[in-house]
Amino acid sequence: MNIPKELYRRFSSHRVAQFFLYLLFMSDNDGNIKTTLRQMAKDNELSTFRVSNMLKELKILGLCEIIRKQKGNKGGSVINICNYEFYND
Repeated sequence: MNIPKELYRRFSSHRVAQFFLYLLFMSDNDGNIKTTLRQMAKDNELSTFRVSNMLKELKILGLCEIIRKQKGNKGGSVINICNYEFYND
């Protein structure tokens, strides 16, 4: 993984940086993560509200985007890591 130090300065907290690393490690070869807020909250021992806020921050920073939210009982999302190839080198 290639994570520049400058990137860490952009996060509001170390917890957000840790969450971004979690997303990188959970992503597939295309930089996509198919999961739910509940699962991400459980994996990181956070509330779903906190996970939602961290995703919003990452989206504002241009590090990820939510492609779609699944309809019905599934309630999951597909999150895409922007510039995934850069981090994966």
